[in-house]
Amino acid sequence: MRHDIYNYNIDYKPVIKITAGTRTPNAVEFDKTKVTSWSYNDRTVRILPPGIIAAKDGEVFRPLPRQNVTADVAANATSFTCNHPQVFVVGDVLTVVGASETVTIGGTWLAADTLTVSLDDQDYTYTVAAEDIGGSDTETRANIAVKLKDLLVDHTVYVKDAVARIFAADFKKTESLTVVESSTAGTITAGSGNLVSNPAVGTVSAVDVDNKTVTISAASTELFSGVPVGVVGVTPMYGMVMPTNSFDLEHCLNYATWSHLTVFAERLPYWDAELTNLFKGIELA
Repeated sequence: MRHDIYNYNIDYKPVIKITAGTRTPNAVEFDKTKVTSWSYNDRTVRILPPGIIAAKDGEVFRPLPRQNVTADVAANATSFTCNHPQVFVVGDVLTVVGASETVTIGGTWLAADTLTVSLDDQDYTYTVAAEDIGGSDTETRANIAVKLKDLLVDHTVYVKDAVARIFAADFKKTESLTVVESSTAGTITAGSGNLVSNPAVGTVSAVDVDNKTVTISAASTELFSGVPVGVVGVTPMYGMVMPTNSFDLEHCLNYATWSHLTVFAERLPYWDAELTNLFKGIELA
């Protein structure tokens, strides 16, 4: 298996932590048209960071086209930012990755009020503490939303102000969702009665790698900082590519994939609960 390694002055760090027991049982040939190119030091490049997951898009392989947005995105916005926009190309149809729904905290809350979120009949109850009560109702509601994130420890939750977007524990199952409160004037509202699969975001019309910006048709869904977006129907396959070095598809398309290794979680270009379930041999440290 050929590995062409090019050292670029880009802030990419190796993701691999432990090499003992690593396995590279498969290999892929990427379609470089599925990665956006840009100019770097007067050269056309398609550089990817260490730790990309190989994915199948129809009949071709591409780097998994998923990223976490790095700033809030309002509904009807026409762009978003992410750390590695080159994994997207013009024409990609983007959605929020996985099954999720919002829960909104409203009204006036007092210490000792309670709220309960039920996901597939599993109840998560929180009692409002004195420390949650802020100088305004807005501040109190935001504090409670953060506590809701802490409460749902087996789910991924992203929070903006008084709204929490809750993702399925495995990122896929459309779990039922109900909410209830015991409060004189506080309210809690679910966006719907279940987690919704892949809410639409928009279609990619341009990718600016230098400025880490993806231009889309008007966003169909409000996105909070951290929320994952990606392309539906592109399936994670085989494992991780080049955990030790960045690589450039302008120079080589064929790479081994790693299925058993220990990596630094904070250095990964992308990860979610679905990948944790799929790749049991990849351990996060």
